[in-house]
Amino acid sequence: MANFWLVSQMLGLLEANYAWLVGHSTVVAMCAYAFARLALDMGTRAAPAGLRDRCSEFAVRLIRERFADCAVVGRDLVRVLQAVAKIPVFRDLWSDLLYRPQVISPVFAGVEMLLRVPTPRVFLANRITAAMESRLLFMLEQVPVGGYSRNLTWFVHRFLSTPESDTLYPDIIRYVCGVFHPSNSVLASNIVPRYVFLGSLLLYVRSQVTAANAKLALFYDWMFYDPMVDNIMNVEPGVLIMARSVDRYPFLTASFIEYLAFVADAFFPPMAPD
Repeated sequence: MANFWLVSQMLGLLEANYAWLVGHSTVVAMCAYAFARLALDMGTRAAPAGLRDRCSEFAVRLIRERFADCAVVGRDLVRVLQAVAKIPVFRDLWSDLLYRPQVISPVFAGVEMLLRVPTPRVFLANRITAAMESRLLFMLEQVPVGGYSRNLTWFVHRFLSTPESDTLYPDIIRYVCGVFHPSNSVLASNIVPRYVFLGSLLLYVRSQVTAANAKLALFYDWMFYDPMVDNIMNVEPGVLIMARSVDRYPFLTASFIEYLAFVADAFFPPMAPD
């Protein structure tokens, strides 16, 4: 309940100071992305009545009124909006993004324009708490591959033990892929590799919906990868998790290949030939 209270208070503060907010483009983009994502977490019975609609309406307002600011979020804005597209408040916005982009902005050419923009690290990092980030960095920078399992079990028990926490899996995966890029010294050591950590994390996923969202988070940059603007480190965990799982976990590699074959054509058909 404390989290819901904090969301409500922050939302009220931003609504009351909207004139100030629109003068800070990075904060606008951060708020639009954050509150759209938070709308996913407001579907539980524990959420106060009306809070999900408030978050949704605020995010939609920012995107419609300040689209140029929000567009800097790039492709992960599309990923989040697709996830909340069935929420009534977002339905018309999602439809306009797909079929009437000029309604959003005269210079907006369509969803493809967003999908070709890699999401800056600051937005991906914003979606996990400081406590989660501290523990993730500890595991990925200091824990040897032979001892990470105990730390991962603790992490899952601490942050991902409830059904409501399922929405955090994609956030964590996007952080590990897009924010934490190990140094050369870490790569040359016996510290647990990112792909090993993520492969083990996926084994804790409880539902098929969460599994699909987690796989999308892992391979999202694959689908729109452009060597001119994308960082190879963003796709490295996905490459290695498939290549290194063939012998010991063939079912895992097979599920990834099946997923990629489907999502490459289905996620955004106009870009499928690319």
